[in-house]
Amino acid sequence: EKVILYKELNHRVKNNLMILSGLIYMQEQTENDASNKKLYEVLRMRIHSIALVHEKLYGTNETTEVNFQDYLKELIQLNFEGLEGKMAIPSTVDWKALKVPIDQAIPLALIFNELINNVKKHAVNYKDTHIEITAQQVNGITKIIFNDNGPGLPDGFNIDESGSMGIKIIHLMAKQLKADIDFVKGQKGLVFELILKQ
Repeated sequence: EKVILYKELNHRVKNNLMILSGLIYMQEQTENDASNKKLYEVLRMRIHSIALVHEKLYGTNETTEVNFQDYLKELIQLNFEGLEGKMAIPSTVDWKALKVPIDQAIPLALIFNELINNVKKHAVNYKDTHIEITAQQVNGITKIIFNDNGPGLPDGFNIDESGSMGIKIIHLMAKQLKADIDFVKGQKGLVFELILKQ
């Protein structure tokens, strides 16, 4: 009974989030200012990234853990839906089917949603876009590396001084996870590292 109730709770939370997303979309459709429309779109994707966690929990026999490899593959395509005929964005996700508990899944979902949205924002040609995410777990420590082939970081970038809302969300969620993060400089594209200790 507890399992059934928990699954139903996830289903209802997901539905409520999608209703909220739908309301934002309706507002977005009435907006004439392009920059405001973009803000609505970004907000919807943040909500979608959380709703997808609850959908994954409802759709499997797991009650408290998310298969994050499957989640990320779906999140990447969800972010690029509607672009050039819903084209599939080349991506490599090597998470070794690592299961993530719900209290970590939602902060991680928001972090990776921002990283993927950044690729979408700066991509010149979506057909040439590639995202690679790898994760290794050794002795209770999980190291996750996100890499894209975009323009990379601007000169003088400092995560603590960045005014970007996306960077602020990443920083805040990393603090919630008590994770160490780093944007690696000197390599092609963006390289983001996150170290999560159990």
